[in-house]
Amino acid sequence: MESQKKCCGPKSCEKTSWSDLSQNEQYAVLGGAAVELVLKLTAWHFLYHDPKEKIRGSKWAWFPVTLVNFIGPLAFLLFGRKK
Repeated sequence: MESQKKCCGPKSCEKTSWSDLSQNEQYAVLGGAAVELVLKLTAWHFLYHDPKEKIRGSKWAWFPVTLVNFIGPLAFLLFGRKK
């Protein structure tokens, strides 16, 4: 028996190109990318400029965590910095 890919809708198995998205969907993607970039840059700024005494754990351990989309930089900013 062949395994079949299950799709939720008629177009969900097809790749979507940028031009297929509505203008609001394109804005949402760009907004999410902008938020992601700001979070990463903010986390990296604090990792680089804060002394190690103000960081919970190792700076080298936190850097790869910040590479995880959205969750990584937020985790560092919320839990990785000492007040």
